[in-house]
Amino acid sequence: MRLAPTLSPVLALLDVPVDDAQWQALDPAQQQRRTLEAVKLLLLEESRLQPVTVLFEDLHWIDSKTQAVLETLVESVPSRRVLLLLSYRPEYQHTWSNKSLLRAASARPALA
Repeated sequence: MRLAPTLSPVLALLDVPVDDAQWQALDPAQQQRRTLEAVKLLLLEESRLQPVTVLFEDLHWIDSKTQAVLETLVESVPSRRVLLLLSYRPEYQHTWSNKSLLRAASARPALA
């Protein structure tokens, strides 16, 4: 029952037709907000059962919707059993570099 509110947003995210009048009545901004919350809720609820690892690769190519999901996760994970693994090129700019939970590691190119 706790995850019931995530059904329509997740189905819509997966491009599955959603037969939910309340969902259809929302404007696109409200749907996006609910989708972000649904993804976050699913991950955080799963972290109650077991540790969760989420990998975001190539953040330098991230789209705005994925960036929004990532931002909400970064704010939520300190108190949860969630490990975020992020990879990006130096030109990617993020707002959480001042977080004490951040551990940065730079990849070194392999020698030929």
